[in-house]
Amino acid sequence: MMLPTSALGRVRSDRRHPLSPRSRHPRTWVATIGAVLLAVSACSSTSPKAKIAFTPSSITLSAVAGGSASGSVSITNSGGGTLDGLGAAVGAYSTGASGWLTVNLATGTAPTALNLVADATNLTAGSYSAVVNVSDATASPPTETLTVNLTVTQ
Repeated sequence: MMLPTSALGRVRSDRRHPLSPRSRHPRTWVATIGAVLLAVSACSSTSPKAKIAFTPSSITLSAVAGGSASGSVSITNSGGGTLDGLGAAVGAYSTGASGWLTVNLATGTAPTALNLVADATNLTAGSYSAVVNVSDATASPPTETLTVNLTVTQ
């Protein structure tokens, strides 16, 4: 059954939405909008994050079988903020040998040096590689990897 148009009439209410610009409480409306803008501003922080960078980006060491080789890589912050909780560890070795690389950070704050020592005592002539993970919880990403290559000759 359909009602005639005259039966529908206009519905009118004196209640207004509290966030309406025509609300009876304009301070509530302004305060709510201000809080939303503040929340959006806080969530969209654009301060640059710290970033771990290596110079050089990879390193090749050379050693005679039964000997050792050493080198170093500079670690800097190529982003914003600070890197003051640096840590380093050998992550993985290529197939064929493991345990031949030792890493040591000069300090835990960038800029610093990553000192590398390759022990070829138990290695035969050939090429080897390892990955070193350098991390800092405040960096983005928190871990960067450095490839270390070792060439062993007779």
